[in-house]
Amino acid sequence: MKEIHKSNDLFDSLLEEVQANKKLTEAVQHKATAQDNFMWESIVILAKRIHNLEDNNYVK
Repeated sequence: MKEIHKSNDLFDSLLEEVQANKKLTEAVQHKATAQDNFMWESIVILAKRIHNLEDNNYVK
């Protein structure tokens, strides 16, 4: 009976660790997506500014 309890405790511990790792992975993926979105938004803003400069004949 003692061995069953030890096994159950070990399983519970491993399950908690797997769930914590899953949450960490999701958080890292969310952060990476947010950084990618920010980068692309910055590129679009820069492209629009360059286009506006060209329209105003500042860049020849």
